[in-house]
Amino acid sequence: KVFFMQEKHRNASGWQPTRTSWVARNDETRMDEEGEEEYCLSVAITSANDLVIGKSSHGRPVVKHAPKDSQLRAGDVLERIDERDVRGLSSEELQQALREIKSMVKMTVMRKKTGAEWGSQKVSEWDDIDEPIIAICRGIARRFSDLRQSKFGWILNISMDAMFAVISIGYSILNSTICWLILVISPHLGEKVEHSYDDRFRSLTSAASENSNLRLLHLSAKEMAKGVREGTFTSAELVEHSIQQISKVNRSINAAVAERFAQARLEAARADERVSEARGNGTLESLPPLLGVPFSVKESFAVQGMPNTSGLIARMGRIAHVDAK
Repeated sequence: KVFFMQEKHRNASGWQPTRTSWVARNDETRMDEEGEEEYCLSVAITSANDLVIGKSSHGRPVVKHAPKDSQLRAGDVLERIDERDVRGLSSEELQQALREIKSMVKMTVMRKKTGAEWGSQKVSEWDDIDEPIIAICRGIARRFSDLRQSKFGWILNISMDAMFAVISIGYSILNSTICWLILVISPHLGEKVEHSYDDRFRSLTSAASENSNLRLLHLSAKEMAKGVREGTFTSAELVEHSIQQISKVNRSINAAVAERFAQARLEAARADERVSEARGNGTLESLPPLLGVPFSVKESFAVQGMPNTSGLIARMGRIAHVDAK
């Protein structure tokens, strides 16, 4: 398993490989001649400069001096260079093998597990700190796996399922409680007004109904069209009363997002002219049924020269060029 990756340093000529590109740890362990436990380590290096290999008191090839930027340590026992077994080579033959290294090679070494010193340099503190932690974690995982596979493992499985169920129920209760608190508290956090929205809207419409001229706005579309045809009132009057009411109420309800009052007045005047001509010719029945009746159009429908965003930010500023059909 690869547990270390050394970063390559950059200089003026680009990325340059370091002496050690990666380190891999095997699960293989053994006892040395002195009865101390060793573990197997694979180290990939790209240069053997400043690397000195000697012989231990037991005749094993040992790293006497390792470069500072290498993951090799003084005291590591060299066993293989790539697939070549170097345990039986002499010191001169080992140095010759190192000089032949021209590209990345893998060195397999054995390192003491106790962290004792070999030569003049101590084994990395990684073995003193991380190795016990990893060993503890592996032991806990192994013990947990053994418990689940034992004859009482079903008790552990049921306990874990019950624990997760309790956690899920608790989370749901907590989430529901927070939502309930928000619903209860939020009405008291906003700005207080003297009248509710319904009261303000009712006061506006009642004020309009008190004016005899604005009572026309309470007629149905069919009644408005009939009044325009019969000459009871004109389309221009209906449009003007509508404009006045929109200007008065829209500040409170913000229903009209854009206005075309000038065009509406011109269209109402043309509608009255058509009605007048048709009344004189006796052709009122040929007119459109709702001619002269003012109405509002939802902004999502295209009206020439008016915004047509449909409430989407992506369509912000879009103006319709033709009327919807």
